[in-house]
Amino acid sequence: MRISARRVVAAVAALGSLVTSVVAIPAGASQTVAYAVQEQVNVPLVMADGTTLVGSVYYPADPGTGQRARGRFPVLVTMTPYGMWDGNSEYPANFPNGGSDHQILRYFAQHGYIGLEVDSRGSGRSQGLFTVLDPNQSRDYVRVIDIAAHDLPGSNGVVGLTGMSYRGLNQLLVGGLLRKGTPVKAMAPASAGASVFEDPFVQGGIASQFWYAYPGVLGISAVPPADQTVAPGGVDGRLAGVAVDRLRSAQNLTDMASQSLNGGPIAYRDGWWREREPLQATRAIVDAGIPVLLTTGTTDFFPRGAFRMYTALQSVAHGGSPYDPMSPAWKPDRRFQLVYGKDYTDGDFSFWLSYELQWYDHWLKGKDNGAASSDRTLHLQDQTGRWSAPPRGTYPLTQHYTKLYLDSGSRLSAVRPSSATVLPDLPWAPETTTETFTSSPFPGGATVAGPVSLSVSMRSTTPQVELIAQLNDLAPDGTVTTAVPGFEVDGDLAGTLRAIDPVKSWYDGSGTLISPHHTYSQASESRVPLGRPQRYDIELHPRVWSLAPGHRLQVVLSSQSNRLVPALPQTQALAGGMYSFVARDSWLAVPLLPSNAFPATADPTKAGLR
Repeated sequence: MRISARRVVAAVAALGSLVTSVVAIPAGASQTVAYAVQEQVNVPLVMADGTTLVGSVYYPADPGTGQRARGRFPVLVTMTPYGMWDGNSEYPANFPNGGSDHQILRYFAQHGYIGLEVDSRGSGRSQGLFTVLDPNQSRDYVRVIDIAAHDLPGSNGVVGLTGMSYRGLNQLLVGGLLRKGTPVKAMAPASAGASVFEDPFVQGGIASQFWYAYPGVLGISAVPPADQTVAPGGVDGRLAGVAVDRLRSAQNLTDMASQSLNGGPIAYRDGWWREREPLQATRAIVDAGIPVLLTTGTTDFFPRGAFRMYTALQSVAHGGSPYDPMSPAWKPDRRFQLVYGKDYTDGDFSFWLSYELQWYDHWLKGKDNGAASSDRTLHLQDQTGRWSAPPRGTYPLTQHYTKLYLDSGSRLSAVRPSSATVLPDLPWAPETTTETFTSSPFPGGATVAGPVSLSVSMRSTTPQVELIAQLNDLAPDGTVTTAVPGFEVDGDLAGTLRAIDPVKSWYDGSGTLISPHHTYSQASESRVPLGRPQRYDIELHPRVWSLAPGHRLQVVLSSQSNRLVPALPQTQALAGGMYSFVARDSWLAVPLLPSNAFPATADPTKAGLR
């Protein structure tokens, strides 16, 4: 059943609180604005099952009069579970650089778009029960898209999807339900990727600290902002009913955390997680012809998943599987692009708004602005701030990986050790207990670009293993730099979940495993053999990193991290563990390229970002 335009207009008139403003423009975004912003809050949208979601609408407004601008505009839609952080209130403590939805949608409204922010089912002001990335939310999103295209006053029928993190994942997931002819003509999922099991909730088969903190984040953010609560339509019987729903949702989240801690089904990548896997939407997105701009970076939650999603879209567009790596022979599909930057983080992507605006202007307004005018579909910034655009946007960026072997004397050796030397033991102990291996200096420097993997042959005295790896840049003066944010580990693995799917894993031209795809299923779990060598393959975060001349690579192995919370059965099987590595059969597979492998520039426009 479609909501009529009359019902939406009546709801806006009766319940929508009106605010007109000219907002500060986020740093790094375009400074040219054509409109002020008129905001309407507490706009009800009824879903197919009768559940009422509530949203806010951001209209372009006349800067002189503050009245809604004449004409019709494309609509940018975001669906969020973080009700408290949105609306027209300012929350600088949460988003010091302008990352909240209301600021972002106001920015786009200033440039001629209607913004529609809707609180997800069971969050903010909306009715219903909340579960993390519930498929019902995607079905709701389809309904909201229909309303935005056909019933929202001022809409010209063209829709784009926008938002970061959870809102970015929502875009990809709803893409799995869209078909040819959809009003959605572009999306820009920021800080989002191919999987939510691996990034950021579970890492290497071990739950992250973030997974257990997440119910608290949702609990706080589910409280409607005070300005929306006191606005017309805020405090009424419906809001009281929402409060009851929140209590039920909170209990559901608590039950999920308990099941995970006790090693229940949710601790594995099986049915519950698989129906929430954005990668499954790839084929539908390509078939529907929806252009996708992915943005991620060094300190983001989702760099691994974003690169995987970019590769999946390109692969499917060329007739392959979403699990295939790209071929250097392909001409990249310009509809699918990825931007990776050094200062990008989940929760603040204001720097990218200018390019997102160009993306929407090109695909939603038909502007010939160069956003999809070349084969440079992969835009990369290293830690020094230099940009590059590898030819043909191929990922992985090289078919020839370098093996650096774990060797005696704490060395990372380019030559395979001649004997099966057993390296010093690593106990299952706090993260300050480590084994470190360091390469020789790179006299001319080097570029590390792409996925990195560690493959070790290791003996264990316990039936479970927890192994963590971190790749560092070691300067001649001893300064150590890593590319991984403080809330994640670089790479890790629970030993009983070591099984990989060879069809979905990536290999270089010589057959070296460069990106293992672990199944993490309950059926694949296998006890660690005691005292016998066993292979463990660990995927590290992808990176775009320039090693300066004289710098070295360093890999640090540990067995515990305060960022990870093993399930109770895992902890019991880990206690007292001692690990020993076989040198000649343990190596780091690194995409080592010359320091000048790709032309680099401090000017992003010369790397395809116009």
